[in-house]
Amino acid sequence: LAGLTSRPAKLCSGTYFVTATLSSDDPFFDQQIHTLKVVDLRPLTGETGQDPRVINSLPFVDSGTTRFFKSNYMFNIGGGPSGGAAPGAIVGNAPDIVWSYTSPVAQSITVSSCGSSFDTILAVACNDIKGPGSFLTDDDDPTCIQNPSNSRIDTTLVANATYYIILKGFAGAQGPFRLSVTQQVALY
Repeated sequence: LAGLTSRPAKLCSGTYFVTATLSSDDPFFDQQIHTLKVVDLRPLTGETGQDPRVINSLPFVDSGTTRFFKSNYMFNIGGGPSGGAAPGAIVGNAPDIVWSYTSPVAQSITVSSCGSSFDTILAVACNDIKGPGSFLTDDDDPTCIQNPSNSRIDTTLVANATYYIILKGFAGAQGPFRLSVTQQVALY
């Protein structure tokens, strides 16, 4: 169609419909309305460690929903007194999202899903994500005041290494998330 102009709003992957009203000098086509079904099969940024959402600098905040993501990683979480899963429990049936961050200097950071609307699990891996046992640290249900089933990790990074942060739902949970990564302030 000559002269077709499209200004769609930012869309998520999946199936959606586009309705077009035609404008033509031919009266047969003028003002006809057509609806097109669009199936977007592109992989989402953050679906895997091969295509993570990139964190360029700290502090960092991201939000959205896990609803459109797949479950790609299993967690072997620590559990313990926080009321999370039993020590060594493997969980993996919920969607997960992956971020990467290359730390320019050695630093201590806090990774938090506080503010998410569902029971979250976090994990941090260095240089590669191989699954349970490859995470440097993971957490289920630590100390988030707003929602005690959200997660938080305090960890130390070395300079010039790439770290992967994975956010996942516990026991199939999914929904709106909030991820923040902040540098801890050194107290001297």
